[in-house]
Amino acid sequence: MSTENTNSADEGMTLRAPAAEGDGYYKAKALQWVDLCPHMGTAEKTLLRVLTNLTTKESPTRRLAPAELRQMVYSGPVEVGQAPKVISASGLLRLLRSLAEMGQITATDGSQLRFSSGDSAQLRGISMVIWRYPRHECGCARNAFDALAITKGELPYFGPASSNLAAQWPARPADQPGQEVNQPGQEVNQPGQEVNQPGQEVNPDSQSDQEKQDPPSSFSSSFSSSSSGAGVTPGTPQVDPKEEEEESPNGRNSGADTASDPVVDTIRSTTGADAAEADAVIDRLRERARKRGAEIGSIARYVAGFDKRDLTGHLQAVRRERATQSPTGAYGGAACALHDESAPCRACRVDYTTGQRDHLRTELDRVGAGARPDLAELLGEVAPA
Repeated sequence: MSTENTNSADEGMTLRAPAAEGDGYYKAKALQWVDLCPHMGTAEKTLLRVLTNLTTKESPTRRLAPAELRQMVYSGPVEVGQAPKVISASGLLRLLRSLAEMGQITATDGSQLRFSSGDSAQLRGISMVIWRYPRHECGCARNAFDALAITKGELPYFGPASSNLAAQWPARPADQPGQEVNQPGQEVNQPGQEVNQPGQEVNPDSQSDQEKQDPPSSFSSSFSSSSSGAGVTPGTPQVDPKEEEEESPNGRNSGADTASDPVVDTIRSTTGADAAEADAVIDRLRERARKRGAEIGSIARYVAGFDKRDLTGHLQAVRRERATQSPTGAYGGAACALHDESAPCRACRVDYTTGQRDHLRTELDRVGAGARPDLAELLGEVAPA
């Protein structure tokens, strides 16, 4: 952003959180990559944490004066009891310029912010978007557990920190085709056991240097995320959970957050499947691998090995299976993908009654009367059974 656009009568700055950012890969350990990034200095990391802490889902926009922001960033440590040494106006401008060059702060339209030399007056009235996740090809580990795994020569659970959410680590000899990542005798998933059980850390193997009877850390995993607070005591996280963007430990979000599973998103964007169909494709791939005796390891890496034609073929098989399932009731156990309800879908009936019928017709054309007999009946294509 040019300085001409930053000079205004308003003395404050406007900080904004992006409307949507990241996915389940990052949410469990929201900002640990910042601590591990080799491209930012300590001061830049501190400023980025302060900015992201001030912009949350509940408070996506915040106005403050540059002088107020300076009071939260210090130029160095002081003795206990002494007043903190706040950063200078020129120092704050230097840090903001550094973050802008890496893309961690941008103009509201996503373009790069540009700060020319001069006094801090150019910060007045500026509006910027603060990005929590990498906006440059960082290449560091996404969290401390993965960083520890790398030092031990183990395969990290997640890919490297990158602006590309699907980034992968360079292949190692054990990752080459024809050789399993996990040697015989070491199962990734025991029968009936998921990779990450609820309450289990993402990478338990990286905790082998810790006592078995103790948890991997006495602090909550949310302590390392974007709203880390001071004065936290072991086992008693004081961070407001509303300020967090946590993910369930198994890497698959539950509840209302339906866009946080990167594997589901990959299948949906590649094949046009809905969320339920994408989940069914994943289950189908797991089952086929189990029958072959193949070890999957990371499901994200496994799915990434399939091209669009293969995934589309699996989706078509899922749809055929659903369409030919034997009826178990009046509507054959059908489910509504539009409203995530079992048939007969009450929400579809409400839409029909209120005249909102175009999307109902589109859905029926997509899945067919065999998959949605209640919808076909509602639209008058078949008589009630």
